[in-house]
Amino acid sequence: MNIASENGMSFSRRLWLLITESFIAGIVASLIRKPKSFILRIPHESCIDIAWRESYGYKVLDWIVNLLPRMFGALYRRFPRAFDSSLLFGLLSKLSDNLGLLSGLFLAAVLIIPQKYWNNMYSLLGALALACLFLVYAMRKRGRGFSIGEIGPYIAAFAVFAVISFLTSDSRSLSLRFLAFHLTCMIMTLIIVSTITDRKQLNFFLIAMLAGFAIAVAYGCYQAKVGVKVVLWQVDTTVNKNMPGRVYSFFENPNGFAELLTMLTPFVAVMIANEKETLGKILALLVLGGCIVAMAATYSRAGYMAFAAIFALFVLFLNWKLIPVFLVLGIVMIPVLPDSVYYRLLSIVKGDSSISSRAYTYNSAIKLIADNWGLGIGLGTDVVQKTANCYSYYSNGYKFIHSHNTFMQIWVEMGILGLVSFLGSVSNWFKRSSAWIIDGRCPADLRNVILAGVAGIIGALIFGLVDYVWFYPRVMLIFWAVVSVTISAVRLAAGEANRSAGTETQA
Repeated sequence: MNIASENGMSFSRRLWLLITESFIAGIVASLIRKPKSFILRIPHESCIDIAWRESYGYKVLDWIVNLLPRMFGALYRRFPRAFDSSLLFGLLSKLSDNLGLLSGLFLAAVLIIPQKYWNNMYSLLGALALACLFLVYAMRKRGRGFSIGEIGPYIAAFAVFAVISFLTSDSRSLSLRFLAFHLTCMIMTLIIVSTITDRKQLNFFLIAMLAGFAIAVAYGCYQAKVGVKVVLWQVDTTVNKNMPGRVYSFFENPNGFAELLTMLTPFVAVMIANEKETLGKILALLVLGGCIVAMAATYSRAGYMAFAAIFALFVLFLNWKLIPVFLVLGIVMIPVLPDSVYYRLLSIVKGDSSISSRAYTYNSAIKLIADNWGLGIGLGTDVVQKTANCYSYYSNGYKFIHSHNTFMQIWVEMGILGLVSFLGSVSNWFKRSSAWIIDGRCPADLRNVILAGVAGIIGALIFGLVDYVWFYPRVMLIFWAVVSVTISAVRLAAGEANRSAGTETQA
């Protein structure tokens, strides 16, 4: 008689049951199994969000922002035949019906124009052109305008304080171009939130923007392959010996490229899950691999921390029980990193001139804040540089460029109210977004987009603890574009959930 088949059960079957029913297997299964609910309950809206839409402040701001759409709409309704018979108006109308795609293509251009050919005026002109198309769209659609209510009170307040910071600036001439940068971001935020009203526009926007991002990533990988010249002000060669040049793609600064990688790589990752076609999944997977290679080749220590935070956030929302496993795997992976990356990370502990200069920079920023904590010095890095360098706030021989901390820089420029409104903006946006990530009614594809946006911005804010992520206006524009597309995805999720609930009630 065959012992292995005793009692009708093979040896391999009994061994498998022994393994799967063991105590360790039970722990592993418990960790892998997705929890039924998130560890915290996150409300979709606060009392402030609800009160905002009923407030006089909202009504006044809505009237101001939508004054032009209402005026052009009244003009169109007064002379409909004159407009409809115009070939130019017909062409503009067709373009305005695809503002999601056009907005994505505009941001793709922002991502692929080389720095030596770039002018920040291009962003403002592009945003104004899209705003004009939106007016054509709104004038043909009665009741359509900029969606101020979806943006929320805190982002609106931050925009108002940016204007106030310009008006109270120590040098309005130096602050003027930075007002243009903020205005560009305000316009794009309004356009993206107001025009991405269905899945078609959302998908067109993401695919177009990510196509430009993929080109920037591919060029970054090419630079990593062929090598770039070591720039001494970017690398302390006494500590980082034999480290190759840091790649920067189409941007002049590796940290700026790393900031863009931080914000947009999560969208590439979720495209792998959202894309239905096999070819699309393969392309997204290839771009994701390129993003990882490019980030490694930037040798941005803050970028490495931001990437780790992104992956941790994905794990937190997808299966929070795996966080300890993620931490252990992260520690285990450190010794197998490429030598250049490992020693770059090690320099965080050992220190170099870049890290040591941060202490001087923070000290200068603190002194600036202490003397100008209320209203700040004025909008933009130029006026802050002038004050810091001309009035001995930076007396240790280093030239003050910016605070190397996003939160400190906003406080220096815009004062305490500007900082509070920014913190309120990201906190309120995070709450409203994450509430739908954990809501079981949220469609999977929209949940993935929202999660990508949340991960990208949280990663950028972590990056901002040791750098000023808005130093380059293109990075600032992408920051607010990511916030905006997340708001649009949240609105779509809420709309579908409400329609589903209404259908069930009628049934």
